[in-house]
Amino acid sequence: MQSDAPRRKFLPVTVFLITFGIYLACASVEVGWGDSAKYALLSAEPEVSVRAGYHIGYSYTTALLVRLIPFGSYASKVNQINALYAAVALMLLFKVLRRAVKRDDAALVATLVVALSHPIFLQATIAESYPFFWMVIALFIVAAAKWRETRRTLWLLLGALIAGFGVCVNLSTFFLLPAAIVFLVLTVSKDRPDEWKQLWKPISAAVGFFIIGMLPLIVSAVIVFIRDVNSGSPGSIDLNTMFREMTDIKYAGPFFLTAPGAAVKGIAVFCGLTCYAFPVLAGILVIIGLVDQLRRDRTAAISILVAVCVPVVLFSTYMKQRLVFIYSIPLFLMTFWVAHGARRLFERFPSKRTVVVSFAAMIATPIVVYGIVHACSPKINSLLKSSLKIRNIPHRDNAEYFLVPWRFQGTGTKKFAEEIFALADGGIVYSDFTPYAPLEYLKTYHGMGATVKIKMKEERITPGEAYKYGILYGSSVWFLARHIAPGEMDYMEVVRAPDPKRGPYWRIDYSPEN
Repeated sequence: MQSDAPRRKFLPVTVFLITFGIYLACASVEVGWGDSAKYALLSAEPEVSVRAGYHIGYSYTTALLVRLIPFGSYASKVNQINALYAAVALMLLFKVLRRAVKRDDAALVATLVVALSHPIFLQATIAESYPFFWMVIALFIVAAAKWRETRRTLWLLLGALIAGFGVCVNLSTFFLLPAAIVFLVLTVSKDRPDEWKQLWKPISAAVGFFIIGMLPLIVSAVIVFIRDVNSGSPGSIDLNTMFREMTDIKYAGPFFLTAPGAAVKGIAVFCGLTCYAFPVLAGILVIIGLVDQLRRDRTAAISILVAVCVPVVLFSTYMKQRLVFIYSIPLFLMTFWVAHGARRLFERFPSKRTVVVSFAAMIATPIVVYGIVHACSPKINSLLKSSLKIRNIPHRDNAEYFLVPWRFQGTGTKKFAEEIFALADGGIVYSDFTPYAPLEYLKTYHGMGATVKIKMKEERITPGEAYKYGILYGSSVWFLARHIAPGEMDYMEVVRAPDPKRGPYWRIDYSPEN
């Protein structure tokens, strides 16, 4: 056993190196995708994060790390950091799984399978905020597990602090709090029922640490409010939009209780995405692992079940295209069940060949499935676009991008960006994402150095309206594209126009398609 100790100690690092290497190899090194620019590049301005509801914890942290990397383009830095977040999250997850199932092989297989599953792989290579959120969740799970083992107040306070910071990353943290409360109640009630009398002081302190963790969000909001008061335009912070953006409710449909039919359909979509995202064998292990964990550790099983079910139900009426992002959080947590299922499998068939064959099957199955989808993509895309209301943009179809994650990485992403951002005078580009990405592409990669304006309905935009429509002056941005009603961003017309004071600049007009 002593000879195996160094090898076992190095296993988490091995998981990190494998996943980090895979994500770096698959991520684009030349193109910053989607939200990465608006999250990281301009987060030094509180208006950016607060007014638009961007994920402040993510944007501030990423902005700092981007500035610490001395080499590479801005896009490559953001993609490297995003891959780093995902790899660290998976390394922490592996360490927790190993302690939970007490088998290195089961924990390793489960971690690598989820690392290559569709939603996790997709978001680890396109610079979204969710990999950072997974890392926060993994840290919280580590703190919760340590508190459960030791009952030290330090771990309770640390977990509360991490959860508070998680709110700054994504307000969806609030939807995971019921699971944390269930975990606390079940742990204390089962192990030490008389402990409640001793816990009220630590729990009160934990509430304070939770608020301390939220300070980046609170301080940024206060700064913006003070600036608004000093500028004579108090109350211009759109808290409703900020909340909807940070919880991703901006994509939501009706409340699930008022639309049970849509909710049931959304839950069915989640089940379908789960079957698609995980290999078939891993899907079977999820069921086996849940049953096994309920028998062995009911507290953890029920807590994870609540953490999985609450977001699935609350987000069941979301725009279906976004479910692959939102549901990555439940899928990340379901890795526990994969690990427990793998442990049962390896105990039933205690052979190294079983581990190798099962892992190969888990990896090969999605590749075969994605290959079939790719071969049938025209028919599948047509079906998805009609059922999920997905639109086309040049070179990349959203449905195909989500279904075949490997196709549009690397050179595919570069070709897509080249086509999207080949902005000829008077040209038209169809777009279904926020206009900030092409603006940042123009500013960063073409080195314009001139002012980029967004023209929205009026020739001139007052400072009070700037945050609503978007104006870019150097590094200061006010941007709240969520004020734009659906249908008003169907295309953008790009016109290069001279400015006698600043020289040439790009005017980008957004108009209804008709």
